Amino acid sequence: FDKFKGRLVANKKTQGFSTTAQETMDPSSPTVDFLTACLIINLICLRKMKTAIIDVKGAYLNALINELVFILLDPTTAAIFVEEYPIYKSMLRRDGSLCCRVRRALYGLPQSGKLWYLHLYQTGWFHWIHPRLCRRPPSRC
Repeated sequence: FDKFKGRLVANKKTQGFSTTAQETMDPSSPTVDFLTACLIINLICLRKMKTAIIDVKGAYLNALINELVFILLDPTTAAIFVEEYPIYKSMLRRDGSLCCRVRRALYGLPQSGKLWYLHLYQTGWFHWIHPRLCRRPPSRC
């Protein structure tokens, strides 16, 4: 092997929220209905249009988290992390785990999908979509 790759995925089942955060946070991002996607694909085929698909490597990591979120690395993962970055050895907990602040969206965090959508919207990735078809984030009055 030339190199090893890994992905840190948050366990959303164990993410805790305060009661106020649970009431105000809507982690969902806009999605396309299956029938709408089928209709669009049929129109593309009928009109013989060209299409393209993109895959953004590490997509969620491009979105910044605008709140305090912490994850707890289990002792095995923490040991691997400390082996690579010895400066954090003094921050290990008694059981060998490590508490880390998350600054960018991770796969597995409930809010990651919405943060990625907002990142794309704010950076202008949706400029090619007709304005009436682009679902905009709700504005606050």
